[in-house]
Amino acid sequence: MNFGLIKGILALVIAKIFFYIFKKKFIVKVSDFELTSNKLEWNNKSVDFKNLEYYKIHWMKGAGIKFKLKNGKTLRISSNDSFCNSEQFVNLCHNIDSKLLNYNNGQIERKKSFFESKEGYYFAVIISILFVIGTI
Repeated sequence: MNFGLIKGILALVIAKIFFYIFKKKFIVKVSDFELTSNKLEWNNKSVDFKNLEYYKIHWMKGAGIKFKLKNGKTLRISSNDSFCNSEQFVNLCHNIDSKLLNYNNGQIERKKSFFESKEGYYFAVIISILFVIGTI
C-alpha cells in the first residue's frame, strides 16, 4: 500500500517538474505586438502581409492564428485561457482579421477553422446527439 502511494506522489512531482519546464521553455512567452497597416511585429519577429498566402484563426478558449507564408513557412501564434488571460490577444486577432480582410482588396485568403466549416458543424451536431443518446 505504501509503495503504491510513494509511486503516485513521485509521479505527480515528476509531472509537475516536466510541466513547469515545458511551460517555461515552450509555451508561455509574453510579447508586445504592434499591428500596422501592412505588418505585425513582436519581439524580433514580424509578418509582412504582402508575404502571406493565407491565414486561419480559431477562437476556442482564447485564440490562435496560423499564417502560411508564400515561401512555404508556417507561423502559429496563440493564447489560451488555461495558461493566461487571453483577452488582449483575442482583441488583437479580431484587429488582424479585419485588417487582412481589407488588405489589397481581400487578396489574402482567410481559411475557415474546423468548427467554422460544414464538416465541423455536422461533427458537432452528431457528437451532441450521441452525447444525449448516451446520457439517456
